[in-house]
Amino acid sequence: MNSNQSNRETWLLAAATQVEQLIFKPAGHDLPKFRCGVGWPTMNRGKVVGQCFPKDSSEDKTYEIFISPKIADPLVVLAIITHELCHAVAGTKAAHKKPFIDVMKAVGMVKKWTECNAGDELAEKLGSISVKLGPYPHATLSIGLKKGKVGSRLIKVQCPECEYIARVTRKWLDEAGGPICPIHKVAFREAEVK
Repeated sequence: MNSNQSNRETWLLAAATQVEQLIFKPAGHDLPKFRCGVGWPTMNRGKVVGQCFPKDSSEDKTYEIFISPKIADPLVVLAIITHELCHAVAGTKAAHKKPFIDVMKAVGMVKKWTECNAGDELAEKLGSISVKLGPYPHATLSIGLKKGKVGSRLIKVQCPECEYIARVTRKWLDEAGGPICPIHKVAFREAEVK
């Protein structure tokens, strides 16, 4: 099968088809119409590795599943696909609540329900799917992402004499210096990163 997987979307479609046939159908779940692709999630790009958009968001009423381009490990991608397909089966309005959890359990996913954790039996099935598919034709994309904590672009600054904390952009910190502590009347300094 791997000779046909010349690009990642082809690989993702073949992966989702295998997951449907070998995992969802035996668990008694039919999948709704869906597409898989690679794209940045709309929320916290540093932590969120996949997203399933509701069918009502798509003009042709298709669930749209996106895998973060920062993920290149085929087993992780398969677990993400499985998790996101659970959202499609349960309906995206179910979020990570009972209908979704029931589908997750049925296909072999395990807690934490907001993550993509395959139980032992499911991990074995995903491993065999990965072998059939061959390498995931994708390299990790990390443009615009910093290693470590992803969050605000504001820099944490602190009064050198007390624990008063503020946040400021790098531009203003470099060009004008830190803000002035209202208590001690001294300039804040960039706080140490822990």
